[in-house]
Amino acid sequence: MTSAIGLTDGMLATALSLQEAAAAGGSGKSQDDILNEIAGGILTRLPANFDMDGAAKKHPIKYEDSMNTVLQQELLRYNRLLSAVRTSLTNVGKAIKGEVPLSVELEAVCTSLFLNQVPEVWHKVAFPSLKPLASWILDFLERLRFMQSWVDNGAPENFWLSGFFFTQSFLTGAR
Repeated sequence: MTSAIGLTDGMLATALSLQEAAAAGGSGKSQDDILNEIAGGILTRLPANFDMDGAAKKHPIKYEDSMNTVLQQELLRYNRLLSAVRTSLTNVGKAIKGEVPLSVELEAVCTSLFLNQVPEVWHKVAFPSLKPLASWILDFLERLRFMQSWVDNGAPENFWLSGFFFTQSFLTGAR
């Protein structure tokens, strides 16, 4: 089964790489224009990083309320991911304009964006997910809204378990 999945992944990756050249030529837009639209569209939807000091004042870490510790840890992880996404997308725009050199890492980000895949640079600091880029962004934004609601309104009555970066931390805190 593992072998069949590997072969299928390889075959689909090859098909996507061939589609890249055809997609850019057939739409009337250059690959740079498409990348600018994708990066700009994502950037406009990203909220600012979480205010860690404000969250710490509203939800101080104390022994009686272990969920505040979970919240602080989750906010740190989401801020790291937000920063990585924002930085790489900003650099994509700058590289297209010629303001920064196109490094190997940045080229990999461009290729992933163009193929509707989550860039590896984001995967390194992101929550586990197998979704394509468009679905991943929607999920990411929903997770950020969940966390912001928690910061603004206090701990929810029902927690979105799969919305946590580190589910084990939540389960330990709940216990």
